[in-house]
Amino acid sequence: MTVVKLNARDIYHRSLLVLLVLTWAISWPVIKVGVATVSPIWFGCLRYLIAAFCLFALVSARGELALPPRLDWPLVVVSGTLQMGAYSALTALALTVLPPGRASVLAFSTPIWVMPLGASRSWNWKS
Repeated sequence: MTVVKLNARDIYHRSLLVLLVLTWAISWPVIKVGVATVSPIWFGCLRYLIAAFCLFALVSARGELALPPRLDWPLVVVSGTLQMGAYSALTALALTVLPPGRASVLAFSTPIWVMPLGASRSWNWKS
């Protein structure tokens, strides 16, 4: 049996990983409670508004604020709306009818379903 010695940095990184996993695990039941009190769409809007404010303040305080070039703004808006906004709204909507555990499994199993669907569409397109 091999004994692995962990230094302070390893312990710190593993602690951060555990904190991240717990935060993600707790977030689904918290969202379930949130959508019971506020409509799912508004709940998603409030989540992103608070997150954007906190991240903007943090990045500004660190002096690392960098905005994308003006030509990239349409892509940023479309990508943010579809990837973040639609995902959040549909997740919150799903939590009004599903238990948090099932909703999280369905949400995070998306890549498993997208890959075969994309491959089949690509195969059909080529033939």
